[in-house]
Amino acid sequence: MSLVSPLGLTSLLEGQVTYNPRCRNMVAFRERSRNKDWLSIWPRLVVAS
Repeated sequence: MSLVSPLGLTSLLEGQVTYNPRCRNMVAFRERSRNKDWLSIWPRLVVAS
């Protein structure tokens, strides 16, 4: 098995989700995180604002 992580593993291992520039804008990012209900699925997740 091999793991490819061009942007590193730090945020993954620390449970952090950050805005991705491919997303339309920050409002869309916040809506997506709320609609997918990430925090109820992963309560220790940190969603950057």
